[in-house]
Amino acid sequence: MSFVLGVGGLAMLVMMTMANDIPKVKISRINPLMDYAVVCVEGTVERKPYVSSSKGKRSCVSFVISDDSGELRVSAYRDVARELIDRDAVPESGSSIRVSGRISISRGGEPKLVLSSAQGINVLQEG
Repeated sequence: MSFVLGVGGLAMLVMMTMANDIPKVKISRINPLMDYAVVCVEGTVERKPYVSSSKGKRSCVSFVISDDSGELRVSAYRDVARELIDRDAVPESGSSIRVSGRISISRGGEPKLVLSSAQGINVLQEG
């Protein structure tokens, strides 16, 4: 009986987790306690994205977005960066986007958002 209740409880927990949306946050609200948190941020791509891709080397896509509260670096590495490059899905400067990913706080306390999937970028309006 306890096994059935345990499995049922676990199934319910999984369903509740899947039903919850990724929280949307303002850039200024990101703090060190949010390290490794998965969030959604909307903003404008401030400058031309940095794109590095060479055969046999690590791929990287990085750009800065801003909202009315601050700026945040967004980065994609390896397979995610390669997919963005191959699909021509790297956002242009001036584009309004929604990004979802994991917050990473540097030793100096600076946050960045790391994309775990190329589908983590949605262009709302081209720049």
